[in-house]
Amino acid sequence: AVPEKMQLRNAFLLPEGQAVLDLAVDAGLAFGSDEELTIVASLVDTTLQNVAETSRVRILVNGEPAETLGGHVDLTRPLLFIRSVIEPPGSEMAAARPRPQPTRAGRP
Repeated sequence: AVPEKMQLRNAFLLPEGQAVLDLAVDAGLAFGSDEELTIVASLVDTTLQNVAETSRVRILVNGEPAETLGGHVDLTRPLLFIRSVIEPPGSEMAAARPRPQPTRAGRP
């Protein structure tokens, strides 16, 4: 989900469980809100699932705190799991959710 023109410069884990990801992002890189959310969710969720002792993720851009990658997702604070926000309707997780059953007219 991460574009080729974006690379991980550095990553470290702070003692209180916050992972910090420093991304190298080309100045001219642009994308829409769906793509930006997918990139951020991939980075955050993958880190939280695979790095022991991690409770949240902070994203830096080119070594500095950033408000956003492309104007859509707030990066000013540490992030928690995002998967449920971007889950497509036909995904495994969405399919596992119980669906409301249709009712017949006059019956509950």
